[in-house]
Amino acid sequence: MTSGGYQKSALSYSCITFCIDDNDKITHVNNQWDLYAVNNRANSLASPNIIGMSLWDFIHGDEVKKLYADILDSVRRKKKPSLFPTAAIPNWKNNT
Repeated sequence: MTSGGYQKSALSYSCITFCIDDNDKITHVNNQWDLYAVNNRANSLASPNIIGMSLWDFIHGDEVKKLYADILDSVRRKKKPSLFPTAAIPNWKNNT
């Protein structure tokens, strides 16, 4: 316990991965994607339902779309995979 009476909890982060093709269609997600979807009551966003969909179907808001477009452009120029913190994943509950 901390001196303020709050208990510290250890946060566990897993690597959720997805792959997209040159047309921004989702081609692969890992098991952690499905686990995250199920834990957030977003079963409709499990891998069998989203493979082949556009990444842009899940990104909302002009600023967020611009940010992701810039990131994808940078990743494609460098031709290297990129890591995003889990917090960058949209709130799936709003997409079900």
